[in-house]
Amino acid sequence: SEWNNLTADYDALSYNESLDSYGTLLLKPADGVLIILYREGLSITVEVKKSLLAVVFAAPNLGISTLGLLGVVDGDPSNDLTARSGAVVPTNSPSEMIHFDFGQSWQVGVGESLFYYPPGMNFEDFSNASFTPSFINPSLSLANYTDLCGDSLPCVFDAVVTGDDELAAETRATEEENA
Repeated sequence: SEWNNLTADYDALSYNESLDSYGTLLLKPADGVLIILYREGLSITVEVKKSLLAVVFAAPNLGISTLGLLGVVDGDPSNDLTARSGAVVPTNSPSEMIHFDFGQSWQVGVGESLFYYPPGMNFEDFSNASFTPSFINPSLSLANYTDLCGDSLPCVFDAVVTGDDELAAETRATEEENA
């Protein structure tokens, strides 16, 4: 639909300024934060935190069917890891299986990208199909990070993989803010 065609220069947005186009609202409430609100009630908040981006997606129950990396919004968590092929990866699967069988199935191809690229650059400049993430099991290290992370597995994962306790604490704070 036409609301997919909104583009804006983040640096040109003033604080608390908003752009409204076709029912899509862009807000810049602070430096390093962008909130996108869609007329359907969906929102995406992107915030620069230390050396990573925190992305929070929120959606009301619209009674519509969804499919993709954010799962199937139908109240049944057992089918949330439905691959593009329709195969369901069990939620208790090893991280490697979830990554390769579910996550990689949703990798956008060159003809599917909706991004605009700077002059002289294209899809291939930003895609790395051979990237393999770290597959650690944060629950195995949870006891070592209780003071820093409480029971937050994403916090433990970031602490173990990056060795950066400040970044891990940011992950925990983001998780708690959006619980």
